[in-house]
Amino acid sequence: MNVGLVGNKIKEFKYYFEEYFSNFDVESSSFFCEKYQDLEGFFDEKTKDRLICIEVSSWKELQEVEELKNKYPDSIRLAFIEKSNLRLEEELLDYVHRIFLLDANKKSVLEVVDSLLELNQMLGSDEIKSIVGSVKSIPTSPAMYFKINKAMRSELTTINNISDLVKTEAGLVIRLLRLANSSFYSSGKNISDINQAITRLGLEELKRLVLTAEVFRNDSLKNSKELKKKALITSKLSEKILRGESSAMAGTASLLCEVGKIISEDEKNYEKAGAWLLGFWGFPLPIIEAVAFHRAPRKTNYRQFWVPECVYLSKAIVEGWDLDRDWLMMVDVDDEDVAGWRDWTQEAMKNSIED
Repeated sequence: MNVGLVGNKIKEFKYYFEEYFSNFDVESSSFFCEKYQDLEGFFDEKTKDRLICIEVSSWKELQEVEELKNKYPDSIRLAFIEKSNLRLEEELLDYVHRIFLLDANKKSVLEVVDSLLELNQMLGSDEIKSIVGSVKSIPTSPAMYFKINKAMRSELTTINNISDLVKTEAGLVIRLLRLANSSFYSSGKNISDINQAITRLGLEELKRLVLTAEVFRNDSLKNSKELKKKALITSKLSEKILRGESSAMAGTASLLCEVGKIISEDEKNYEKAGAWLLGFWGFPLPIIEAVAFHRAPRKTNYRQFWVPECVYLSKAIVEGWDLDRDWLMMVDVDDEDVAGWRDWTQEAMKNSIED
């Protein structure tokens, strides 16, 4: 493993990584520099297994992080920031696998590295290559979802801007108006204006519905209606379970749990196919990781509750799987909370809309 560290404040991580890899008898070397351009002297075209840690102190360095991704697309990339900044973090996740505060617990960082190495191994396996090689046509990416998501990151975006985007897809407008006027969302008054429909649905719900419509557009897919119904409920449940800044990401990952089924009928490996497809489409790594391990939460190697853990728990509750009780204790999930989420899910399954 070749570890490159960029930035004065993360220099000390050099020693932690060296010790970590030596414990697994993995040959490694590390290099510290103040500017990412200096990595070129450390990495060459033949270098494999790259891990890059970069300190990001301002928006100006976002372009450098993007260049790092383009130059070393197969690397594991970790960003370190001094204090939480939601908008900056949203942009960073387009280019890095994970974001940490500079004073992050070193053990937590190493747990994440361990999980990302496992994910990289999965996505590069012969099994995945075989699955992808048998696909006749790769589904197109959810372009409208990405456009809306990007627009919503700007503080200057208005409902009118979002409406203008949606209006470019006539079929989507009809679908959203039908949903907005359904008993699930409406208080009784019918509306025919897409701006009003978006206001009634809410922007986060709009994103969820658009993503569902684009990803599961193939109605010939086996159990298509049931798949979409459970995807929406699992997504909403995730946002109830994981509150705070990562709630929306958990909701998106939960919605996409079974996306692999649109390119693979293999029940044993659909999550691997889904992780590959989401990577191909350009979704953030935490979402890809959550989908890849949504039936095997222990593979993430975390001792904390975040997006992948939330996705597993939500999916397990919606599907009625037996929960790993030792794992629940390890990530500090309370039995009483689980019972409450089960009750909510039962009600949601009864009252969910049919699209």
